[in-house]
Amino acid sequence: MKKKLSVLLVLAMMAGLSACGSTKDETPTVTDVTEATTEATTAATEAATEAATEATEATSEAASEEVTVAASEEATEAGDATVSSDPNAYAGNYAESVAGRGQMTVSLDEVDPNSGMYFVTVDWSSSAFETSSWNFSGMFDENGVMDYSNCIKTTTVYDEDGNTEGPVQDYEAGTGKLTFTDGSFTWQDDQENVGQDATFVKY
Repeated sequence: MKKKLSVLLVLAMMAGLSACGSTKDETPTVTDVTEATTEATTAATEAATEAATEATEATSEAASEEVTVAASEEATEAGDATVSSDPNAYAGNYAESVAGRGQMTVSLDEVDPNSGMYFVTVDWSSSAFETSSWNFSGMFDENGVMDYSNCIKTTTVYDEDGNTEGPVQDYEAGTGKLTFTDGSFTWQDDQENVGQDATFVKY
């Protein structure tokens, strides 16, 4: 009987130890908790980093687009400030406003209209038998002023029957200034001051 009880006691103790072992195995250890916390923290950090990177890239792209648009607008404004919307703005026929004896023709370069180069001819009759011509070229600045240094002056004399031996060159490399203001020109001729106080209006 005692032997049987001893066996039962041993079996009971073994069962208890087995149960305790099972319980111990199922209980999370400090290491398990630490590893789980580390994994969760790492996952959260990676997610936050990825979101921040995407936000930074989106912001950079938006900023880049804004800079590009701004640069394009500035370039357009700069172009508008230096190039007239009408490349033929100064071209046309003009007459001296007082006596009408002076005629001016301003022509845009036909070979390269985008060059901004203009050719100018001024014809001025001092009498019924004598006409002088000034031919020069240049570019107008942003203030509508052309400074030239290539003027060639010629004079043509006619007889009573209207005959002439042709123009005679008076000088070359003449200098002067042509100024465009409110749709009309003023002309400064440095050699003979022919255009003093004269205004040429378009017709």
